[in-house]
Amino acid sequence: MPADEFGVRAEMRRILASCREGALPPNVALMQLAMAADSESSFLATVGAALDELEDECASSGEPLAELRSLAGASPDLWRLVQSVISSLPAETETHRNLDATLSSWAAAFDRAVAVSPEASVALYALGRSDVLDAATREVVDDMDRSGLLGKGRKLLDIGCGVGRFELALAGKVERIQGIDISPAMIEAARLRCVGFANVDFALYSGKNLGWLADGSFSTTLAIDSFPYVVAASTFLAAQLFREVARVLERGGDFYLVNYSYGSDLAIEAMEVEGLARETGFHALRSGDRPFRHWDGRVFHLSKA
Repeated sequence: MPADEFGVRAEMRRILASCREGALPPNVALMQLAMAADSESSFLATVGAALDELEDECASSGEPLAELRSLAGASPDLWRLVQSVISSLPAETETHRNLDATLSSWAAAFDRAVAVSPEASVALYALGRSDVLDAATREVVDDMDRSGLLGKGRKLLDIGCGVGRFELALAGKVERIQGIDISPAMIEAARLRCVGFANVDFALYSGKNLGWLADGSFSTTLAIDSFPYVVAASTFLAAQLFREVARVLERGGDFYLVNYSYGSDLAIEAMEVEGLARETGFHALRSGDRPFRHWDGRVFHLSKA
């Protein structure tokens, strides 16, 4: 077996073992497996063989793997979908001379991803399935509710609203919600998704500032899986956006941030978030916990002093 093929197989076994141990939700593990495989035939063969081996090794912990196998069987085009979305995004090695070019590149990439699959464009771990995306969305909404972020008097700002999945889920639980995104195609998809909700609005924004929004005009700001792209574009931009979020929040307002970056070291990520929080007048109520079953997102809940 070639060395690179051996490495791919070892990585796929590691992902499956993490799923079996409960460290990765089955749908997230399946997404990572599709990302790791270099062909559809390799994905199908390796997943099937590795599942058989791992389930034989430890039958008592096979429930997550059985769920993963069921999802794989119900998603015959999974590998092609995941690879299509990934190929629509800029390569990690791609660099630009300025921030405007970087943001334009991301906006165009998200436009392409929406054309492939609206569900996968905002949550690749949903595997292009509306039922998986809806379940993951409900988990986040329930967590927000438990954290006291919802209510008829609450005014929400959603940074990186994507196709409007949270606007649709939250419209009946808050006074109003403003979604913003850098992708024109995502904004169009969000407007279509939320037709008929008078308390929901969407706007295209530059990705650099929130200057058109008034000071203290929101009770809660959401940034759900959007900040990793901000951080990747520019750490300066991340700090600037923290300042802008603090400005548009009312006193005592909440910043609900899920995933600051895609770094693997939670301690470093938490330290960076807490540093930005101190600099911009927030204090941390939660710092990187993972309360979700359908997603491995890390929750940071900050409160404006």
